[in-house]
Amino acid sequence: MNQILQDFYDHLNDAVVTTNDFEYGTRFRKRENVGDFAYCGLNQMYRHYLSFDIDEPGSAFRYEAVGLPPPTIITVNPVNSHCHYLYKLNTPVAFHAGGRLDFTRFRRHKSTSSSKLLKFQWAQLV
Repeated sequence: MNQILQDFYDHLNDAVVTTNDFEYGTRFRKRENVGDFAYCGLNQMYRHYLSFDIDEPGSAFRYEAVGLPPPTIITVNPVNSHCHYLYKLNTPVAFHAGGRLDFTRFRRHKSTSSSKLLKFQWAQLV
């Protein structure tokens, strides 16, 4: 496994929300098994990645068309060519009462020019 994917797996909680099909719901599973599932939830307490859900066919290289840096990780749905972009943060952001930046302020900040250019939806599961 390359270092980028290893860093992603290492940041996940010991138990991760996963599924292959949302119709059947989600379950917590061991981090070691995340690779067996199409979707996994990011760490909700400490965000290490910005996650963008781009629901348009062939959107894997949209970042180039709008002049953004390449994402750290791009996942592509083989059925419809929609994708998720993950940008690794240099410093994780805490999403709890003791955190320095609350979720609302962070989300508002994240909704700047890059999100408007990408026309993304908030990705809860990646």
